[in-house]
Amino acid sequence: MVQVKTKIIYNKKIRANFFHLAISASGIAKQATAGQFIEIKVCDGYEPLLRRPFSIHKLSGPEVHILYAVL
Repeated sequence: MVQVKTKIIYNKKIRANFFHLAISASGIAKQATAGQFIEIKVCDGYEPLLRRPFSIHKLSGPEVHILYAVL
């Protein structure tokens, strides 16, 4: 397992409740393929305790792109 601290490039709203997230993670982008999962820790504390799994939508150079819906 690789743990990388990344920066959010953008988080665009596509439609109601649907978003496109791009993060700068060259280490992950070199090893991953579209359809694989990454787990994102949303804060430095313990709340929430577990990371959130997201499927990789697209890889573009050092960027990892994720599509997600807010439920």
